[in-house]
Amino acid sequence: MPEISQITLTHRELVEMMVKSQNIHEGKWRLIVVFGIQGVNFVPPGSNEALPTAIIPVQKIGLQRVKNDEKEDNITVDAAKVNPLPQ
Repeated sequence: MPEISQITLTHRELVEMMVKSQNIHEGKWRLIVVFGIQGVNFVPPGSNEALPTAIIPVQKIGLQRVKNDEKEDNITVDAAKVNPLPQ
């Protein structure tokens, strides 16, 4: 069997994993991504000219609770469905 070298997740799978890892059992939760922005002057390889460049790093990835009347979609899950309380 070949060695696994990369694993990817859908947005929904990522939200479900975070809800479970945080032991959340109620409410609707949505994926959030916090971006930063920084301007720099970048000189491409093989060039003498600097180019104004924006660097946009992903600073944080997390969950945000949303109102219960929000619909479920590819970035929002109902914790009671994906991580119900044990009986």
